Amino acid sequence: MPSWLTWLVAMGVLVLESALLAAFGVDGWALQTAVALTIFLALRRDFVGGAFVLAGLLIPIEWLVVGPPGYYSLSLVFVFFALQLARGNIQSDWGFSQAVLAMVTVVIQTAVMAVALLVFEPNTVLLESLLWGTLPGALGAALVVWPLGALLTRLDRAVDPHSDRKRRGLL
Repeated sequence: MPSWLTWLVAMGVLVLESALLAAFGVDGWALQTAVALTIFLALRRDFVGGAFVLAGLLIPIEWLVVGPPGYYSLSLVFVFFALQLARGNIQSDWGFSQAVLAMVTVVIQTAVMAVALLVFEPNTVLLESLLWGTLPGALGAALVVWPLGALLTRLDRAVDPHSDRKRRGLL
């Protein structure tokens, strides 16, 4: 899928999550679709293409996602870099392993935000809220990453049937 189309689909997913949560009156919750999108970009895109799409999503993510401003984006960038480094050792097909990866990723993301908050704003009450939201956030990510990743992979293959071979460097 071209980067512009990936960005449009990702924006649609982020807006849909926010609208659904607002419609049910649970604005404080998060299904962590931003984390799921970051995992998809890190595992299914080359570094430059994935980084540009993620960079284009960071400001809208800050608008739509409940989290400490700036720190959430910092943690997503950290997750993207970490998964890019480890992508050769991580299964890129979507399934149960990606759900576990999403849970671990949310814990790592929370740790990055916690360290950044401790360094830059040590007297904030956001840290307690952040730590209490880790488990629900990890469960939300596990629930959403499997179907979302499968949908994005299917769209990727529908638009470009050779996307898997290109990603592996066979074309």
